[in-house]
Amino acid sequence: MNNQPEDRSLPPLAPEWDQHRALAEWLFLNPENERQFHRWREQIDRHNDWSAVPAPMRDDVKFAIEKWHTRQLLLIVGEKVKAVADALSDGSLSAEERIEKARPLMDEVNDALLDTPEPHRSRFLRDFLPRWDKICGLKDKGE
Repeated sequence: MNNQPEDRSLPPLAPEWDQHRALAEWLFLNPENERQFHRWREQIDRHNDWSAVPAPMRDDVKFAIEKWHTRQLLLIVGEKVKAVADALSDGSLSAEERIEKARPLMDEVNDALLDTPEPHRSRFLRDFLPRWDKICGLKDKGE
């Protein structure tokens, strides 16, 4: 059996968690608390029912729910961007076919971005969309 003490330190957190340090410790250092948070989140998401959340924790839990939703959106955007990249690199298709295959996926990316909060949306728009525009421009020029 391992006699080493269990590491009970918090994972690295984004600066916005500084004001929610007690919640971060409660949430990230005890798996049962994390499960409780997700039960609350599901109840709140489905029924807007905050009754199970202790009143002193509600602002912190609201913050954590917003962060969780942002993370989920970023995962969706990441999956869609990967699908676009896969479509564009499919060597079995012509350049035009690759772009046509990627175009509906880009529409899905754009839809997911509508719900993605700043600064994540701007970072994506600044980094990825110019490349997409360039790819589509090449097709339009017949290159």
